[in-house]
Amino acid sequence: MVNQSETAEPFKQVLFFKEVGFLLWDTMIYKKSSTSFPSVGRYQQSFEYMFIFSRKVPKTFNPLLVEKNWKGSWGRTTRRQKDGSLEAQEIKATDDNFKVRSNIWEYHNGYGFGSKDDIALLHPGRFPDKLAEDHILSWK
Repeated sequence: MVNQSETAEPFKQVLFFKEVGFLLWDTMIYKKSSTSFPSVGRYQQSFEYMFIFSRKVPKTFNPLLVEKNWKGSWGRTTRRQKDGSLEAQEIKATDDNFKVRSNIWEYHNGYGFGSKDDIALLHPGRFPDKLAEDHILSWK
């Protein structure tokens, strides 16, 4: 915030990195489990953007899995065939109990939740250690 206005700095950074040749490979959200006190006349800031940049298509993507909370049919959809026609298909859940995590990652944050490192707790822009670990696992 500068002069009671959001700076839009994350978006400026995205445009800069794209201008110098990076791919914006993924746009993600870090959803915080708790928020700081809100500014007057604004909603509480409960998330932050996470932009994944790459010089070229990443060689490795290890999607993180989460447990499904349901099984069975997802419903029906149509798929375009090579000849241009549409074919109705039922979408069924797989037999396994896991699915690929979405691009919204929620973590416990706040004093003592995100890190056990006492020095890290002094930083005003801290984030959970687990968030960094999950990115390393995903994009290594």
